[in-house]
Formats: sequence, C-alpha cells, structure tokens
Amino acid sequence: MKSLLFFALSLLIIFQINAQPYQLEGDFGSGWSPHILESRGAVLGVTVQATATNATNGFLFNNPSTNYTPKWCGSNAPNVSRPVNTLHTGGAYYYNGGGWDANLEVPVTASNYYTFIIDDNSTSNNDLSILETTYNPNDITNVTVPGSVNDLQVGRLGSQQIPCLAF
Repeated sequence: MKSLLFFALSLLIIFQINAQPYQLEGDFGSGWSPHILESRGAVLGVTVQATATNATNGFLFNNPSTNYTPKWCGSNAPNVSRPVNTLHTGGAYYYNGGGWDANLEVPVTASNYYTFIIDDNSTSNNDLSILETTYNPNDITNVTVPGSVNDLQVGRLGSQQIPCLAF
C-alpha cells in the first residue's frame, strides 16, 4: 500500500512539474507552430519573427504534452487582446477545463520581432509581456565596467533600443 501511495504522489509531482508553460504556440505568418520557451531566470521567454501582418494574431502557451490541458490562454468573456510593450498582470489565464478558453491575440507586423516573456507558475495565471522590436534582440554575454559603475557609458542606441542590464 505504501508503494502504491508513493507511486501516485510521484506521478502527481511529475505532472505538476511538467504543467508549467513549456512552449508558445501561434501563427506568426507561416502556420500554427510551437516555439519552445527558454528559462530566463524567474521567467520563461522566446523570440519569434512575424512573416505576415495580422491585427489579431492568435497564440497560447501550452505544456510539453501538447494536449491543451492545462494551457495558458485568454477567456471567452472575451478577454483575449494583449497589446505589445505592456505588462499584463495575470494576463495568461490558467485553463484546466470548463469550456471558457480562447486563444490570446496580439497585433503583429511582418518582419518585426516579438519577445514573449511569461512567468512559470504551474497551476495559476501567469504575468505576460510581449516586447516588439524591428531588430532581432541580442544577448549581452560580457560587460566590462571601467573604474566604477558611475563611469559606465552606453554608446549611441538605435531609436527603439533600450539598454537593460541584469545581474
């Protein structure tokens, strides 16, 4: 009996671990397809490039088993629109059944890049941000600080570039 209880608890724990958002699914101009989220510390994220312009581009976040239960989506209230460059607190709704789900929507422009950042809560709504840029974001892998932080200078940035440092 103990081994059966241990096995059941283990399965429950494994299910909860795999229940966090794992991939972004959406049609960004070349058909509905998955984009695996990468760990970025306390959040998950992925960048995709739109190949077509769409004012109501559909997307959602799914678990690794692709069975859509659970998933993180909008609601049929309707509450699906997610403008870019905004923090949507609790904006990716945790859905585990009930028929109220709907795909989230974001306006996209062909050739622009969209970085999706989502919390990694496994059984609740997740905060969501979608950052839009006209260029492919780059990772900063090495920073040299001359003297002190007060001496740090940032070179000329493009009109849509915003410096962001994380320690």
